Amino acid sequence: MNPIPNNVDEVLPGLFLGNLVAAESLDILKTCGITHVLSLTHSLPKIPEEAGVIHRHIPILDVPTQNILAVIDICLDFMAEALREEGNNILVHCYLGKSRSGGVVVAYVMKKQNIPLALAHAFVKSKRPLVHPNRAFRSQLELWGTSGYDSAILNDHEIVDFGFGEEIPAAYKKKNSKSSSKRHGHGSSLDGASALRSQDLARKLEEIAPQEAVTGEEAGVNGGWGVVHMDEVTKTFFESCLDEVGIVKKSSRRVCWVG
Repeated sequence: MNPIPNNVDEVLPGLFLGNLVAAESLDILKTCGITHVLSLTHSLPKIPEEAGVIHRHIPILDVPTQNILAVIDICLDFMAEALREEGNNILVHCYLGKSRSGGVVVAYVMKKQNIPLALAHAFVKSKRPLVHPNRAFRSQLELWGTSGYDSAILNDHEIVDFGFGEEIPAAYKKKNSKSSSKRHGHGSSLDGASALRSQDLARKLEEIAPQEAVTGEEAGVNGGWGVVHMDEVTKTFFESCLDEVGIVKKSSRRVCWVG
């Protein structure tokens, strides 16, 4: 279902992902039957009072050093509460419905379906092609997912902006083979990880939304992801990113993740 092209898309039954225009439009809110709105914008949006929705505003910046895990539990709890009652519909939005709200909706799908970031991202993107959480958000969500959804995983880390395309400073470059493997969210090498083949991706997408199943190509798996084992998808997805953001363990000053 795509009730209002570009402004809002339905990702799962009752879960809508959109932009600021959708959140501030009485017509769109009524058309989609929205009962709850989660705003992830810096400033407070002007939600029409006539819509009669339950509104929650959680300010988030779309910048490399934003710790999205600091608010992820609050966001997911609000979403789960909204969707607990049959007939409720929630709109999750930021300015474009691309990075901040896209990242939170991807996180919701990850946890609800217990699937890895790459698969959840592909699924959400198949519903709203615009979705593209920034590198920092993707890195954090990968760590969050592989930690068993522990939002406190970054409590003893800091997020460092190394600058677009710049080399990582030598002080942050000390890595051994063990820390290098953990940078991908795995305790062992990716080659030893259990592989999820491309056909499994399509089957898992069918399990999530059987009435609106998509092919791997439509899910964005061919376009930039590659129809390969899921462990290699994850590896290529993150290693192809420029060294823009590092998640650094405060005690050692070592980069444990670069996104």
